[in-house]
Amino acid sequence: MKKDRPNQFTSPWQTFAILMAAVFIAEAFVMYLIHPFEDRLSHLFILTLDATLLLILIAPLLWWFIINPLRRTAMMEQARAATVISNAADGIMTINEQGLIESLNPAAERIYGYNQEEIVGMPLTVLIPESYRGAHRNHLERGRSTAQSDIVEKTLELHGLRKDGHDFPLELSVATWEAGKERFFTGIIRDISERKRNEQERERNHERRKALREINEAITSTLELRSVLALLLEKIDTILPYAASAVRLLDPTTGAPSYRALRNIDEEGLAKAHLQSGSGLAELVLEANRPLMIPNIEAEIRSELGKFLVSRGFVSYLGLPLAAKGKTLGVLSVLTKEEHTFSEEEIQFLKALAGLAAMAIYNSRLYEETE
Repeated sequence: MKKDRPNQFTSPWQTFAILMAAVFIAEAFVMYLIHPFEDRLSHLFILTLDATLLLILIAPLLWWFIINPLRRTAMMEQARAATVISNAADGIMTINEQGLIESLNPAAERIYGYNQEEIVGMPLTVLIPESYRGAHRNHLERGRSTAQSDIVEKTLELHGLRKDGHDFPLELSVATWEAGKERFFTGIIRDISERKRNEQERERNHERRKALREINEAITSTLELRSVLALLLEKIDTILPYAASAVRLLDPTTGAPSYRALRNIDEEGLAKAHLQSGSGLAELVLEANRPLMIPNIEAEIRSELGKFLVSRGFVSYLGLPLAAKGKTLGVLSVLTKEEHTFSEEEIQFLKALAGLAAMAIYNSRLYEETE
């Protein structure tokens, strides 16, 4: 078994004993040296000589057994602390009572986008969004006036401001310490952007599942086609963040698409624009038989239909084929009034929604055929 590494420093009692022995030996040696001259020199000179020789003999021992070990210990602790701070995954920052930044570690540099030379000496407010700066000044003033702060020794969720101007969520823990008459605050900063994104995604997924259940319950509550489509678009308008929606269904006899339900869009103006354009976006969806996304209608659709949609304030479009039992029934379209890039998760959710709607439409048609 490997033995523990022995302590490289003597214990305090050992050091004390060594020093006492050294002082005794040194004093004895000094007295021995000056004894022959006691009758020839003045008493004051003898005392001065005694003290000088004793100091000369003891100084190396003091250095070797006390000063140097303490110095090495301090240097080691300083190096250890610097290594821990430099390699910490979390950001570590220190400010003074005036709210000026004293230091920050490499992780904090990466979080905020600044380096030491740029930020040291600057007020902490440059790293705080405008809406939070008043609260920071209040905390700092309370700390100066009462020597207390209601954020010390707590973990808080706040927002920081990066060099590029973007704010981000962070987790902050603050400790306070003093050096002489000066008071400092050291904060441990953790960028929780990824955690918040994951939480938001879980919440979105929960809301989407809830929306699917609500929409499915609504559109399966009746077999009358007009009611199914009206309930579908009503639920989309209520639950989902889209400005308008529409359903075009293929005529079972002619195969031509026609609008069967619209919400938040002018039906007469839309029909006129379709007539002038000759075809619409639904035809493109049906031709490709897959979702069609247009982030910017004005830039990509030059027809009269595109001009009509832009004139009504619509910016982005997504169309999804409605298919059930191997048959294409039509197209579900949604529009937004802000430029929107539909994410893959969003498209998958809307495809599931389109699948539910297509099945309800299919059942409604079967019901109408048997009437």
